Amino acid sequence: MVVKAVPKEIFKVVKSLVTEDRFSHMSRVAEWCLKIAASHGLRDDRLVLAAFSHDMFRDVKPGILVKLARFYKIEEKRYYFSRPVLLHGPVAAKYMKRRFGIDDEVFEA
Repeated sequence: MVVKAVPKEIFKVVKSLVTEDRFSHMSRVAEWCLKIAASHGLRDDRLVLAAFSHDMFRDVKPGILVKLARFYKIEEKRYYFSRPVLLHGPVAAKYMKRRFGIDDEVFEA
C-alpha cells in the first residue's frame, strides 16, 4: 500500500485536512505514480510524497487558501486569486517545505 511510503507525521496531517474521498483519491494518484515509475525501472518515494501531498489543501476554503498563499509569499498571479482553489498545490508545497523540511526537488518530481 502506497501510504506506507509516507512518513507517519505527514500522513496524520494530510488525513486531518481532507475528506475521506479526497484521501482515497490522493492514495490512488500516488499508487498510479509508483506504477508509472516502476514501468520505467524507477522506485522513488519522492514521487509518492509529491503525489500524496499535492491535494492536502484542496478541501480548504478559498479565503483561507488566499491567506495561506500570502503568508507563504506565493506570487500573486491573477488566476490564483480569481480561482483560489488553484492555490492548493503551491500552498501544499510551501507548507511541506516549512513544516517538514521537504525540499523543492520533491515537488518537481
